[in-house]
Amino acid sequence: MNVGDGMGATLIKASEMQGYTITDKGTYLSHEAKDSLALLLAESEDMKNTYSLIAVSTEAWPDVNADGANAFIDWMTGDEAGAMIAEYGVEEYGEPLFFLMKDE
Repeated sequence: MNVGDGMGATLIKASEMQGYTITDKGTYLSHEAKDSLALLLAESEDMKNTYSLIAVSTEAWPDVNADGANAFIDWMTGDEAGAMIAEYGVEEYGEPLFFLMKDE
């Protein structure tokens, strides 16, 4: 179902129509409509929404702040940010909203 509005409105419409929709975990957990909706699929390999960090090429963009970009990537992939990501949502919703990818 697509109602042409934000995810919150979509959840409300799905609840009202007793219909189906796809939403992100954070919106679902934080929305009051979740109490009238049944969660049919919580996790699936083919529905992951992966976030990536890639520094811009200094060859293509010589004026870019490469040191700053690399420092940000190092911090985001480090232990401190990893712990923050792993705990995000746990206190309020009882489970994390994001997961770190495991090195394979």
